[in-house]
Amino acid sequence: MLVAPGYRGGFWESYKSEIAAYELDRLLGLDMVPPTVERRVENNLVSVQLWVEGCRGLLAVDQKAPHDPVPGTARSTDSASSTT
Repeated sequence: MLVAPGYRGGFWESYKSEIAAYELDRLLGLDMVPPTVERRVENNLVSVQLWVEGCRGLLAVDQKAPHDPVPGTARSTDSASSTT
């Protein structure tokens, strides 16, 4: 189904958004978005994505938030360790 670019639900929708999401994913090294490219299909420019079988959704990967996201940056809340 071909969907023309435009605002839907207050957000800009376009096939180019899918391509931009893939490019940003690559730049950030997240590896969460399948390869997406622009192609001409039946004389229309569209985005085409690689179909990935058996992948896990984000919720299935890991639900634990790290206590110390950057090693060595966690601050102690123990009052005994502070100097007064």
